Amino acid sequence: IWTGDLNVAHQDIDIHNPKGNQKTAGFTPAERKNFTHLLSSGFVDTYRQQNPDKQSFSYWGYRGDCKTKNAGWRLDYFVVSESLLPMVGKSFIRPYTQGSDHCPIGLLVAREKGQDMKATIDIEVDDSAADVPNKKATPPSKRKKPDDDDEEEEEVKAPKKKAKAPAKKKSKKDSDEDMPEDDDF
Repeated sequence: IWTGDLNVAHQDIDIHNPKGNQKTAGFTPAERKNFTHLLSSGFVDTYRQQNPDKQSFSYWGYRGDCKTKNAGWRLDYFVVSESLLPMVGKSFIRPYTQGSDHCPIGLLVAREKGQDMKATIDIEVDDSAADVPNKKATPPSKRKKPDDDDEEEEEVKAPKKKAKAPAKKKSKKDSDEDMPEDDDF
């Protein structure tokens, strides 16, 4: 698995203005050709493999209000070997996460070949805002669980207080200093 900001928008779909950026670093014909060569040597761009026609970006410049206009580039990748591809569950981009000029990307991978991804990885990918400009994804704490309406709350009962043990009679040999009170137990 090779991941990170690879500084190349590989295909026209990976950049907001392909015609106007032919000579811009990160989208030159030579960079794109080299990335194609890399992929043809036994590697796969997981996001593009799963989303061949979806235009999504992972980077927006700070100038010109690019994020609001969704004038971005897809520069961040998960590239895997073809032999690992059967273990890839979902490759995704979190475009509505704030905090940087890049957004997080993710990849869900099975622990072993042939293993059911649902049984292997207990994580929910929220694509609720993936295709809607200026919409924020629903945070996990606010997501409705499928069975929320069907479950009734259990009544919580306060524990019963234990009856206090009767006070132990002191013999003449016992002194108050040697014997703890019943409340000390």
